[in-house]
Amino acid sequence: MTWETAKKIVDFLMSMPVVEDEAIFDFIGGEPLLEIDLISKISDYLVEKMESTNHPWLKKYSFRFTTNGLAYSSEKVQNYINKYKDRLSVQISIDGTKKKHDLNRVFANGEGSYEKLLPNVKLWVKQFGVKAVAYMVVSHDDLPCLSESVIHLISLGISEIALSVVVEDVWKQGDGIVFERELMTVANYLIDNKLWNTIIISALREEFGETESDDHIYPCGNPMYVFDAGGNIYSCVRFAGFSLRSKQPRIIGTLQSGIDYNKIRPLLSFSRKAFYPEQCLECEIGSGCRWCPAENYDSSDSGTVFQRTTTVCELHKANVRVKNYYWNKIAFIENEGQ
Repeated sequence: MTWETAKKIVDFLMSMPVVEDEAIFDFIGGEPLLEIDLISKISDYLVEKMESTNHPWLKKYSFRFTTNGLAYSSEKVQNYINKYKDRLSVQISIDGTKKKHDLNRVFANGEGSYEKLLPNVKLWVKQFGVKAVAYMVVSHDDLPCLSESVIHLISLGISEIALSVVVEDVWKQGDGIVFERELMTVANYLIDNKLWNTIIISALREEFGETESDDHIYPCGNPMYVFDAGGNIYSCVRFAGFSLRSKQPRIIGTLQSGIDYNKIRPLLSFSRKAFYPEQCLECEIGSGCRWCPAENYDSSDSGTVFQRTTTVCELHKANVRVKNYYWNKIAFIENEGQ
């Protein structure tokens, strides 16, 4: 992205009607820290614009990026962190042990990145403490390494792990059983070490799998505005061409023409009854199951966002069983202590 395009994006955002009292400016890639000079310039310009106009977001804004962490300790990145630390959220993608991490996160020559990442992870934890959220992706090949990887990240001082099960169709028969076993090992580790008040695992949150209403639902909160290097606008980065396997990019506007709100309308009309298949409507925990509008679109026959994917069905059921066990066990221990 050029500075000229980035500046136009900031001006565009500042001219939009304010419908939320909080804004998160998320720098996303690829690897965002490769563009730390541009990120710094954008951040400075955003703050300058908000201050000069007394913009409502000035009261509550933050910058965020998810990074592979390899450039984290560079001088330029550290200068940026020192400048914006109080307004900054940094997630590092570390998948766990060296074995699990190096299965997927490799350099172009095939070399794993774990060893080069580890010192930066330690620096990041030291700087952000409990705000240091690790992003762990789980797929079929590394599923058997899940429990040892979560325990490993905890040993590094990480207190919150966003555990993301991929929504693409990579899963095989029996993966739900393996996932349940691995997640149960994590749950018992936290219970045995009395860590439930200090360690947060997204898959074990008490509200995981809770029933949603039949009214409007959207899995990621609300559609966001994503801008690419050419000035095209998307409702999520997953709808951009480089994220899709087979479908055309789903563009909702451009910097020149503005946003076509008719293209956002379908995303605002999701409800369980509108697009859940019968098996999901009949499932007692189906309403809290993870899904992705862009994956619906990419895997659909006709290019609709309403063809609900069910690739993680068995894993979701396994997850809810472990989550229920975890919190029931905690309640029993705490009541027994009284």
